[in-house]
Amino acid sequence: LSDEEKQNLSKEAAPLAEQLSKVWIEFTKANIGNPLGQFFALSFTRTMQTESDINDLIASAPADFKSNPQIVARLAQIKEKDEALGLGRLYKDVTLPSPDGINVSLSDYIGKKELVLVDFWASWCGPCIKEMPTLVKAYAQFKDKGFEIVGVSLDSSKDAWISAIRRLNMTWVHMSDLKGWESSAGQLYQIQSIPQTFLINKEGKIVAANLRGDELISKIESLLNK
Repeated sequence: LSDEEKQNLSKEAAPLAEQLSKVWIEFTKANIGNPLGQFFALSFTRTMQTESDINDLIASAPADFKSNPQIVARLAQIKEKDEALGLGRLYKDVTLPSPDGINVSLSDYIGKKELVLVDFWASWCGPCIKEMPTLVKAYAQFKDKGFEIVGVSLDSSKDAWISAIRRLNMTWVHMSDLKGWESSAGQLYQIQSIPQTFLINKEGKIVAANLRGDELISKIESLLNK
């Protein structure tokens, strides 16, 4: 299959994957008292991004499972990330090549624009592709009001990266070192799953994270209209 065919299949599969994930999470909650449910819980907590999501998943689990070293370590990791990159924290600057090979930095835009959305994504990521129409809508609606998007790709193929940018009409700023999960930006921002977004104000503070759909549009509008 070509990269474009793979991307199209990934886009088609994204809604099914989301539905399947919800089914498995409900199954896990219902079986959290037995080894099978606990096995799936450990798998899910590796990529869950908030303490509340993990606690909701294991709410009915036995006390000894809640103190499982893997869960304790993941919760500590989330706490560490929140302390470094949580709401109200200052962003961390990143400099990476653009698609045309010119280095660009987050600081080229943050502090100069009223609001910048940093979007960690990849051409092979179905949920990322599913969310792109929202970003296209937001960019068209707010780009003339001091809003910018900086896409940070976790791709490793330059052709796939550029093809997705063109195909999805992503006309904003892009950067990537094409190192996949080893991306220096991804490591700096402790990215373990995508999509992940950070909304950063003119003072360089993170004011929202991981909003989707209409919730993201509403948040951008409210912040720009302050």
